[in-house]
Amino acid sequence: MPLFLDLTEKGEPLAAEALAGLPDREAVFKALKARVENPAEHDTRTLRDLYASLAVPKTDALTWEEVFERRRALLGK
Repeated sequence: MPLFLDLTEKGEPLAAEALAGLPDREAVFKALKARVENPAEHDTRTLRDLYASLAVPKTDALTWEEVFERRRALLGK
């Protein structure tokens, strides 16, 4: 998982897809949160976006507007 996090942080989109596909979502969220909370050592822009995307996925029950609103609220924007 650290390799995929490093690549995601550097902007590699396929790494984010790999993280999204890992079966232990709780471990992925924990690792993402640890990096997002440490901006002095990590480029948190791409990591924050991935965290929000995984935390609030698009479902049939939500419109895209609702998804984006929830993601913004999660990130405090």
